[in-house]
Amino acid sequence: MASKDEWRAKRLEHIRGLTEPNDQQRLLLDLVDQPTRTAAEERDLAALWTAEKAAEKHQLAQIKAGNIVTGRKDAASKARDHKMFQAAGLMGLAGLLDTKTGELAKKPPALLGALLGLAEVDDPRRREAWESIRCSSVGRTLEEGR
Repeated sequence: MASKDEWRAKRLEHIRGLTEPNDQQRLLLDLVDQPTRTAAEERDLAALWTAEKAAEKHQLAQIKAGNIVTGRKDAASKARDHKMFQAAGLMGLAGLLDTKTGELAKKPPALLGALLGLAEVDDPRRREAWESIRCSSVGRTLEEGR
């Protein structure tokens, strides 16, 4: 870990590189650049360094929190994409999608009509029959949902 003087030197370099330092940072620069300081100015400078350290910790915590949020959003998106690929895989197994080209084997209006018809089926026996169909190419029932 860097010493206090090294950290302060790096932080001063960072603050000097800012296009618009805040009031606190400008005052810190003014006090640091003064060749002599009164006891009150030394106390102020110490307080400003403490505040700058806290601001840096706050900034790092915000970055970490942002990374957590982004990671969770990415995981949710990845899970959603996986489910979409599974649905496309089922369409391929049913012969409705060319798995090599990704092209639909049927015209989109016909496919949509068939899917809408399937969605409206209320007969539990037909649903059970469909759900128990074994898919020989993957060796498990479709109800396992993998």
